[in-house]
Amino acid sequence: MAKAVTKLKKLNITKLDDEYQTAIKDYIAALQKWSVALKRGDFVKADQYDDERLDATFRLNEIMKRKGRYN
Repeated sequence: MAKAVTKLKKLNITKLDDEYQTAIKDYIAALQKWSVALKRGDFVKADQYDDERLDATFRLNEIMKRKGRYN
């Protein structure tokens, strides 16, 4: 999971609009926190961060739908 976060952080998202950049950054941050919580065995925090990750994923999907990427 840590390797995935590292790869995601290297993505060049500067050409994307601000809303999409924010959603991607939120997703990466939640994924990283989720990974750390799971590694530590803190399942309460892991559930919280998983909810954040899912919320960010939902926002990313909504943005893509609005932009006509999911037709």
